[in-house]
Amino acid sequence: NAEYMGNRSEKEAKAEKKMQAQAKVNVEITLAGILPGHGDLITSIVAGTPVKEGEDSDLLITGSRDRTIIVWRLNPAEADSHPNKHYGSARQLLRGHNHFVSDLSLSLDNNFLLSSSWDKTLRLWDIRSGRSTKLFSGHTQEVFTVAFSPDCRQILSAGADKEIKLWNTLAECKYTFSERPHTDWVSRIRYSPSSKNAYIASAGWDGFLKIWTTNFQSKFTFRAHDLFISALSIAPNGAYIATGCKGGKVRIWNILDLSEPLKEFDVNGVVHSISFNPKTQWLAVASDNGLRVYDLLDENDKVIALVELDGKGNEARKDEVRGSKDRRLACTALSWNATGMRLYAAFSDRIVRCYHLTHERKA
Repeated sequence: NAEYMGNRSEKEAKAEKKMQAQAKVNVEITLAGILPGHGDLITSIVAGTPVKEGEDSDLLITGSRDRTIIVWRLNPAEADSHPNKHYGSARQLLRGHNHFVSDLSLSLDNNFLLSSSWDKTLRLWDIRSGRSTKLFSGHTQEVFTVAFSPDCRQILSAGADKEIKLWNTLAECKYTFSERPHTDWVSRIRYSPSSKNAYIASAGWDGFLKIWTTNFQSKFTFRAHDLFISALSIAPNGAYIATGCKGGKVRIWNILDLSEPLKEFDVNGVVHSISFNPKTQWLAVASDNGLRVYDLLDENDKVIALVELDGKGNEARKDEVRGSKDRRLACTALSWNATGMRLYAAFSDRIVRCYHLTHERKA
């Protein structure tokens, strides 16, 4: 197993030790602006890849149950002066799906976008022209998830028909995983972003997490949750996988030892999305109870940032006693930016909120 997954380098291990020695972290999360525009719940958010390392991208893309995809041009500098704190503007409205848009995957050059939909199809979009260039047909039921391979030459999709399909960029289905890989709907499929630690992970309503080689051979399969898995994320180095379920449990798995979770959090509400920070050892969790960010190096599993919004979209008071009729906005989708210091989060009022995070570590 270790040979297949690849051990972490000595450099990575030393860096992690150093970070653990400075694990006390103070984080401030600030609302920097908003992006209103969708007419129904937002299901997926992807942030653009910057041209140069250390820089940021002004591209953000959101998919929604309103059947559309919005390509945003971000303009953080003008958010403060905008009367409604708009963090950018809609550059393009992509129409084509005739049911909910369920998932998005963006190519590394920011030029091509994949979308999956409950209309049983995938679409490949040319972001530069705003046109759908390919339609992928082959699934017999709703498609819940789609992913580009790291080199953007292959595409994986899965959904309610319990099948995982491999496509090329010409919309030709090249392979359907033999036998049904999950016994219930497949909710998420992702490629490891690390070329040194290459694999595929899938999760389903059967509660199973499955690890596949890049040649589509089943490597590990086990029940990761008692209830259906609704969210999945793979760390940038490929060493860790995070899963979230309907019951509110979030579990972190070490790819070299899947016998038990490395960590477990409970957000007490359906988990809709999870995402590893690209630069720090943080994990963002979107759930029915809002937005939480965890410091994975903290021994006490500390929540270092928390956003709970009342039914009107205002910050809920921390000392407020919640009654049975009190309503909180669910956080339905999220994405980090490339620098890891901005977090884009969609809430059930159909608005994307853009948060800035600042932090300092204390010895």
